[in-house]
Amino acid sequence: DYFPDVVNVSNYDETLYQDGVTIMDFESLNFSGGLDRDGNPIWFAGKENFEERFVFTQFLENGNMVGFGPGTGYEINLDGQIVFETPFLRLSAPGISMAKGRKGERIPVKNVDSKIVVFATVKTRNVVLVN
Repeated sequence: DYFPDVVNVSNYDETLYQDGVTIMDFESLNFSGGLDRDGNPIWFAGKENFEERFVFTQFLENGNMVGFGPGTGYEINLDGQIVFETPFLRLSAPGISMAKGRKGERIPVKNVDSKIVVFATVKTRNVVLVN
């Protein structure tokens, strides 16, 4: 019901595409989903299993996925069922801000190790909160 009817691809170069599934976090819609090479939805983590949302971070060797929601870490299976849940999750990782922002604004931040870009709220000059 909440998966968008239309997914607009802004840049598509078939020569750069690899086999597999593209996992995307539809942050404004509060869920993650998997798309095939043509942008067709083939998987999503249903909102009903999570307090607010599930944001994908990585695949595990067992085929499950790891992600998080506000204050909670999750391991889920491909059916979107929670296998493990960690309440009161607080992550601290070095990141590089991709834009300037004032206190309370949301800016993109890239994790130094994984190169994943997430959005975070500016708390102080040197601290942002991923939410």
